[in-house]
Amino acid sequence: MIETGHELSLILENIIEELSITETMQNKAISGYTAVGNWLTDDLKKDIYIYPQGSMALGTIIRPISDKDEYDIDLVCLIKDGSGLEAKEIKQLIGNSLKNNGRYNHMLQKEGKRCWTLSYDEFHMDILPAVPGDTRNSNIRITHTEDGKVYLNKYSNPVKYRKWFLQQMLKGQVSEMFSIEARSEIEKVPIYNQIGNLQKIVKLLKRHRDIIFEGADHKPISIIITTLAAKAYKGNLLLYDELKNILMYMESFIERIDGTYIIRNPVEYNENFAEKWNSNSSHATQFFSWIQYAKSDFLNIKAGLDEVAELWGKSLGESLVNRAVKKYALGYRNARQDGKLHVNANTGLCIGTTTIASTKVKAHTFFGAEE
Repeated sequence: MIETGHELSLILENIIEELSITETMQNKAISGYTAVGNWLTDDLKKDIYIYPQGSMALGTIIRPISDKDEYDIDLVCLIKDGSGLEAKEIKQLIGNSLKNNGRYNHMLQKEGKRCWTLSYDEFHMDILPAVPGDTRNSNIRITHTEDGKVYLNKYSNPVKYRKWFLQQMLKGQVSEMFSIEARSEIEKVPIYNQIGNLQKIVKLLKRHRDIIFEGADHKPISIIITTLAAKAYKGNLLLYDELKNILMYMESFIERIDGTYIIRNPVEYNENFAEKWNSNSSHATQFFSWIQYAKSDFLNIKAGLDEVAELWGKSLGESLVNRAVKKYALGYRNARQDGKLHVNANTGLCIGTTTIASTKVKAHTFFGAEE
């Protein structure tokens, strides 16, 4: 019977390791957008600052479900000396420059509502043209178009959002590994040798969303999952217990005023991440449906290892979970044989951890006797 948060946390750790992007892919992403930034700077003779946003900046990117699918890499292309540009000029300046490059012109997809997209072999790169916005809030001005004819100004603040997210990660922790450092002009993708529990949980929730709504329209978007999870995060619990806490409380950070759903950007008060929920109710319906699925799959687990593998295999990916569970079982067996398996009065089963409150679990031999 697997009942302790520590045991389930160990299994989840293995699952997250399977989900995480490889160092090789990280390096390809860095090389790819560094080259784009250099080209735009040289071609436009502008002061270009290109840096990752979204999951690449937050350390929450995950592998796609299928090896045939591509990674998403979200970038901001800030024209630092472009404050006087009109909305359409901001968008077209970057698009035209990419078209001027023989390689990028071949890779360029049709114009998106806010981004230009370059397709690589294993990932696609969404480039968001931007100029400095309201300097008081250190945000950026971007553009939005529905038909490629009318361009509207929008505002966002991915740099400040990242700092906010990292501060949420530090709750209940004293650690220097998450310190916020100054950015270089062509930003390095944040690579954490040891990522925090908040990042791990966001990865798990995004994967669960991807599996549950594979191929469906209006599935919950990552920025909403990330923001609500970060707001609910306590920062002083075991990984599994932290996951349970987030699932129980993340909905409490959704406002509804006069029938309007509001999920505020924590660093840009007027930006509502739930804007689409109010124009198309299916977005809200899908989100609340997903929350119920997640609670069913992760709360109140009281079953054996095989049952856990079957349950999570359906919602996180069968082959991925099977590999993670086998790794856990092997670690459990080896730790018991090596005398590194303990029961802690506070956290339950521990592998390789000895504390005053821990009792050593005796190793079994193949002859049925105990040492």
